[in-house]
Amino acid sequence: MAPRIVGLGGSLASASKSRAALQRALDGATAAGAETRLLDLRELALPMYNPDDDEPNEA
Repeated sequence: MAPRIVGLGGSLASASKSRAALQRALDGATAAGAETRLLDLRELALPMYNPDDDEPNEA
């Protein structure tokens, strides 16, 4: 069974160098026989956590 690897891209920048490096690492893992997936947090529309907000918002 091939290993499964999920890469978590957490940068909100559209031209993220860390996400590009992560994708390159995932491409290498794929070439070595792993199943890979890039989970890009920009695509999930998650609310940002603010520890100074005492009240929850709609998100």
